[in-house]
Amino acid sequence: MAEREPRRILVLANETLAGKDVLDAVRERAADDQAEILVVAPALPGSRVSHWLSSDTTAAREAAEQRLRASVGAFDDAGFAVNGQLGDGDPLQALDDAIRVFRPHEIVIGTLPPERSRWLERDVVTKARARHDVPVTHLVIDVAGLTAADTPPPPATATPMVRLFHGASHGEALEIRQRGFRDEALQSGSGVLVAEDPSDDQWGEDAVLLGVDVPQAALVEAAASQGSGRYVVPAGLLNRHGPPITVDDWSE
Repeated sequence: MAEREPRRILVLANETLAGKDVLDAVRERAADDQAEILVVAPALPGSRVSHWLSSDTTAAREAAEQRLRASVGAFDDAGFAVNGQLGDGDPLQALDDAIRVFRPHEIVIGTLPPERSRWLERDVVTKARARHDVPVTHLVIDVAGLTAADTPPPPATATPMVRLFHGASHGEALEIRQRGFRDEALQSGSGVLVAEDPSDDQWGEDAVLLGVDVPQAALVEAAASQGSGRYVVPAGLLNRHGPPITVDDWSE
């Protein structure tokens, strides 16, 4: 008799990720502890202002990593085969990337309640159901009700980081995400033109904005300042700290 294929369940969440409710909901859907779980946490800052502040960006990424570790640990302790990964800041892109590799039988998306969820405001769950031909379960969790045991500790102090932005056409952005940045011939030398301000008007209204977090010390050492928070940096520096994320306000 052929061995039954384990059920693969993909979990996508941000602030709600580390809650016990997520584990309980997946356990109900797994049917048995042989299910394979992939937990995906979009690597995104907590607010639009956080895109501008390197310290906030670093703290938000570390908080996502800690929630991811806590959630993976909880599934592992419960006996599941589980892996975790940080995804693109756009939760739909993070979901697309994970599905191509994991090919789940079911998706569970955790959000805050409707009155506080930007993901629901931007129809993340509805769009996920339209884009993927597998069941999508929407799990609403009130973070305010989580216990101390559900919530990971705050991130430790980390190396100062700065988020650098580069604008590109849609086609160029896709190529950068697939192959990385490439040095270009610029008036001040070769490299990639970036800015600290996401609203810098040099990119144009239709540009896709890509962001990469780079250690502040490395930026000071390697970048050629162009004034007003603009720099020319080696492509290798950006690629070492990539892949770039598509910048938008997808915070929960």
